[in-house]
Amino acid sequence: MRRAAARLLLRYAARPPAPPAAEAGWPAAAASLDSGLARTPAARQPGQPAAPRCAGEEEQPQHPAWRRRAALPGAADAASWRGFGSSTAPPDHADGAGGGSSDAGGGAGGGEGATTLQASMDKLVDTAVALVEEGKLQQAVQVLQQGIELLTSAFPGSPELGELHNQAALLLLFGHQHDAAAQHASDALALTEKAFGPTHPLTGHRLLRLGSIRVAAGQMQEAQPLLAAAADMLSAQREDPSLSEALFYLHLLALAAADSPAAVAAVTPGLSDALKHLVATLGPESMIVRLALSAHSRLVGAALDGGLPQGEAAFKQHIALQEVQDPGGPELGLSLYQLATTYYAHDLLHDAGPALQRGAALLRGHYPPDHDLVILCKHRLGMIAAAGRDHRAATQLLGETRAHYAAQQPGHPLAHEAELGLAMARLKALDPRTPADARKAAVETGLAEMRAALAGMAGVLGTEHLLVSGGSRYLAQLGVMMGGAAPERPPARPAPPLPAQPHRRRHTVSLSLSAGHAAAMALPVTSVLWAAPGGAVNDRAVAPEDFAVSTTGTVSAAELADGEVLVELLYLSVDPYMRGRMRHMKSHYFVGPFEAGQPITSGALGLVKVSRAAGFAAGDVLTGMMPWSSAFVLRPDAQAMVSKLDPGLLGKVPLSYFLGVLGMPGMTAYCSLKKIAAPKAGEVAFVSGAAGAVGLVAGQLLKRLHGCTVIGSAGSDDKVALLRRLGFDHAFNYKTTDTSSALAAAAPDGIDIYFDNVGGKTLETVLDHARNHARIVACGMISQYDAPEEQRYGVRNLFQVITKRITMQGFIVSDWMAEMGPEFSETMGALVRDGRVVAVEHVTRGLPNAGRAFVEMMAGGNVGKAVVAVAEVDPFPVADGAAA
Repeated sequence: MRRAAARLLLRYAARPPAPPAAEAGWPAAAASLDSGLARTPAARQPGQPAAPRCAGEEEQPQHPAWRRRAALPGAADAASWRGFGSSTAPPDHADGAGGGSSDAGGGAGGGEGATTLQASMDKLVDTAVALVEEGKLQQAVQVLQQGIELLTSAFPGSPELGELHNQAALLLLFGHQHDAAAQHASDALALTEKAFGPTHPLTGHRLLRLGSIRVAAGQMQEAQPLLAAAADMLSAQREDPSLSEALFYLHLLALAAADSPAAVAAVTPGLSDALKHLVATLGPESMIVRLALSAHSRLVGAALDGGLPQGEAAFKQHIALQEVQDPGGPELGLSLYQLATTYYAHDLLHDAGPALQRGAALLRGHYPPDHDLVILCKHRLGMIAAAGRDHRAATQLLGETRAHYAAQQPGHPLAHEAELGLAMARLKALDPRTPADARKAAVETGLAEMRAALAGMAGVLGTEHLLVSGGSRYLAQLGVMMGGAAPERPPARPAPPLPAQPHRRRHTVSLSLSAGHAAAMALPVTSVLWAAPGGAVNDRAVAPEDFAVSTTGTVSAAELADGEVLVELLYLSVDPYMRGRMRHMKSHYFVGPFEAGQPITSGALGLVKVSRAAGFAAGDVLTGMMPWSSAFVLRPDAQAMVSKLDPGLLGKVPLSYFLGVLGMPGMTAYCSLKKIAAPKAGEVAFVSGAAGAVGLVAGQLLKRLHGCTVIGSAGSDDKVALLRRLGFDHAFNYKTTDTSSALAAAAPDGIDIYFDNVGGKTLETVLDHARNHARIVACGMISQYDAPEEQRYGVRNLFQVITKRITMQGFIVSDWMAEMGPEFSETMGALVRDGRVVAVEHVTRGLPNAGRAFVEMMAGGNVGKAVVAVAEVDPFPVADGAAA
């Protein structure tokens, strides 16, 4: 269907304009009857803008306010039209023939009968318009249906009746009564086709209406031939808005078959061009325009079911179409609100904020401050502030909205969500200096409050609702980051099942098992545990003896409960930040300490072997925080901490790259350079620890992406040689060369950017060589991690930060993952593929050697990213020539 639709779109888009065909007699008049309901724009009463709708939601027909046409007769009660009004006698069949053939429909033949029939039709349509204007949609339909019955008895088979059937179909379509609308549209098509033939443009109009109803009902296969035939019949009438309407719906068919964000974007120009013509010819609030946007909004909902990237593309497309219709309308504001809510639920706070600010501004322009939609925006702003650590704003906004919703209805789900946000804001605002016991109590209380609020939301909305799943994600993240008890999943209350999407395909890796084999699967389990004496290493270097290897039997698929996933560990990452989790923390760190006797956790890659959880399937490759266990059960409370790799990337680059240059270390370098260093071509940059996982990427980006002169330091001559091969302009061994002398020689005019991975004495030296307005990216301080607190190096010249107006900023890369993740993946993927950034790895094989790999990494024994290959065989080997 998708290819057929594409061929039709090309066919009609390429056809040159032709003058409108001249129609004689009634067919031309009937074709122009779109000036009735089809062209009637919706009115906004003073102070009451048209009720907006969200993308993916049905337009609410209960409150349509239709602007009157010029010379519209006064509204009349439907009952008074049973005789077609007091001034016109009910048409008589014999007189109404007026010299025309009764078989052909007497109204077309002229004379008094034709005049009476046309006047009766006009009066019926005007009455229906008036009723719709008053919000009486069903009564308007009844008026048309009664008129159709009477006219059918008076003028059986008359083609004029087709127009009344067409108007009734439009009204029923607007009211989402698709079956009844399709019946009227079919009757209109049959009458018109009988009178004028199967290829007449008026028949094309009738096919278009029936096709649009099929699209609205989700019957895409049935709609395609109808719309294709309609476009063919209307193609000569380039200025006819019906041709644009047909092309719009053909593009909707292509959108329904889209299976990627790129496929969604490909149909945007055609949809936009068609809608622009409809708006220009019919008006921005005509029923035809509103029905077209309503059909598109339903496809946005289906696209969101297919995943966030595709849903986001369709959502942005819908917003672009609404800007064509009414760039300042409240409908656009509400769609922006819903897009922001979707971003919030997926932890994309930097995208959520701008969308919500814009949507809120539009809604405030149409509604008073106490309107529900304005308060709804205030509530979502509060939740974004809570998730983004803005405690003051979250407390103020959510305090107000919690009171508002609690007063509206006991147990209101948004009152529960406000409580969730307030608890989250309090947790994120905990003072790092809080004593350990008090901090632990506060964390447990906060997590309990979040669980209770989430359970309240789930009890009303269901566990699969977007806001509940988003709240569960934030709860899981805080449970891990704050070192509190594992979060509990809210009580199950399944949401209504989604309609089937037969056209949507799901890519799967061919590693799945039959149901029988999956149930019988049992994997041996080897784990690496944290075994330091006393559970911490504070004042010495971590040693291999601080890790213990444990073999604990097997984990069986038969033991999986609903919602659980059996995962095999493929690769794990060892990183300097983990050192902070190996000490008794006296202040807040961004993740909790390792627990003695339990498996170490770090970034890792795992393969789904068996799944009993929605959203996971055998063969999926997962990335995220995982235990150092060869096989483990991924429970629901931990599933928010992992994500699935795009199956299309598997086998294109080594899988381990997603723990290095294409994973957290690469993102650390990429994001911090853009956000803090802001490099400019020609500037001088120094990278310490330049042969490590982050330093190697940072140096290559500074050179090849930003055009800087790059200096690097490393701890061996072999590493220095590597830096030079990778394009560093200057490199030196800090163990054999004085850092100050090396910097003076390489950068006699000073340093603009310092990417600090080591801290201590090197940081002090750089401050002496920094230029005015230099930027220091404080990425790590590995030289100080193992030193006892009283022996850590105290930088003595920090006053230079003031006198030289230096910017020095620390960061945690997770702060930017939501905002910059897609950009990083696209840019870094391209840089690796074309060889401008070279991935360098230090691979240790075998899970039992993971502790030793960490110790060697901390001692500088690695070159590039340190990873541990756990699986004996990589399930996705790179084909020859596939990787850069």
